[in-house]
Amino acid sequence: AEPRYRMLFDESPVMYLTTRNVEGTPIIEDCNKAFLDTLGYGRADVAGRPLTDFYTADSCAKVRDGGYRRALEGRFDVEERQLVAHDGTVIEVAARGKPENDAQGRVVGTLATFSNITKLKQAEIKERLARDVLDLLNRSRDQTDAVRAILKLIKNSTGVEAVGIRLREGDDFPYFMTNGLPDEFVRKESRLCARDTAGKIMRDTQGNPVLECMCGNVICGRTNPARTFFSKAGSFWTNSTTALLASTSEQDRQA
Repeated sequence: AEPRYRMLFDESPVMYLTTRNVEGTPIIEDCNKAFLDTLGYGRADVAGRPLTDFYTADSCAKVRDGGYRRALEGRFDVEERQLVAHDGTVIEVAARGKPENDAQGRVVGTLATFSNITKLKQAEIKERLARDVLDLLNRSRDQTDAVRAILKLIKNSTGVEAVGIRLREGDDFPYFMTNGLPDEFVRKESRLCARDTAGKIMRDTQGNPVLECMCGNVICGRTNPARTFFSKAGSFWTNSTTALLASTSEQDRQA
């Protein structure tokens, strides 16, 4: 039966892995293809390493607070954990486990399963954010206060470090409000219009103001979904500005 069970283990869309208990630390003994593919690692990169190497700091703390001990005692309830993929992506999972005993009945490890619930968690966040924003708009009588509260909601619910809103003012798009952006940055980057030495707005051959920066590209529709840093809807994203600047030219970024 070994080949048949091995096939079920390897080909299951659910992430399976077995661990060995080494002085209270779960060491990965084996894992299936779903686990490797989801995290973007090879089998040699995973085997023999502590499972917590692939956890976020918050999930590691939960393990230290008794999650793994409960698993060894046979009390492993469904618990949410966060795995970190090779590219830095955080994967939300529902973790389950079953203790493995030796001939003397001692718990020597666990069989663990992880179900990818990332999309479900993202959908929950979006739904909650939309509901909270609508509630704010219905209750608020002051536009500025509403925008300030919405920025805080977006920042807290998404986990981003900074968020800002630009509103059109004449030909330019200065920041209307920010949360988390340094004052010096806002002062230098607030305006998008390119200006000549006399301080006048520069215009193209059609008389349109020349908008600089990536915000200017997005506002003007100068985006190309064939470039990896533009979405199909025309927004811009990157996980590392340093890496983006090092791997592209100014012409690439202007698309």
